Amino acid sequence: MTECSVSECARTAVAWGLCNMHYQRQRTHGDTSVSKCPKPERFAIARFYTKALAYTGDECLIWPFGRCSSGYATMTHKGKHGRVVSRLICEEVNGHPPTPQYQAAHSCGRGHEACVTPRHLSWKTSAQNHQDRIAHGTDPRGERNPKALLSETDVIEIRRLHAAGDATRKQLRERFGVSEGAMHSIIRRRTWRHI
Repeated sequence: MTECSVSECARTAVAWGLCNMHYQRQRTHGDTSVSKCPKPERFAIARFYTKALAYTGDECLIWPFGRCSSGYATMTHKGKHGRVVSRLICEEVNGHPPTPQYQAAHSCGRGHEACVTPRHLSWKTSAQNHQDRIAHGTDPRGERNPKALLSETDVIEIRRLHAAGDATRKQLRERFGVSEGAMHSIIRRRTWRHI
């Protein structure tokens, strides 16, 4: 009885110098180290990623696979789950970021819609990327924020009523359903500063 020829395997060889498990892997996959057949989607993701890297068009190329909660394209890359695809592509096309704090910014303003077009990507600081979002109209401030309890009209009305002395803060809080801290921030323009 001989042992399996795969290193660190002490099972008994049954065919081709391999144990049953390694023999089946070799027959099925052509490789003794493959334990499971890769999911077909993994191949599709890898092909699309390669296609995206080679894409030279100006129109947005939208990632058809996984996305994070904010809409950015994600994939498993080099064993790490949840990698942002636009950052990976930006690194491939533009080299490493100047510092790890730099962000892959989209000139199209559609990163949150999973655009992965290489020509749209560049390294920018957080402040520069924020200015881009404002310019594109994609910054989630004010009523565009999904957690916003008020509309811009409500905020304007709160400030008007408070300035005119027509309502106390308590009355305004009860009418508009916000906390004392939120009301204070609105009146002092710490929040909703853009209106």
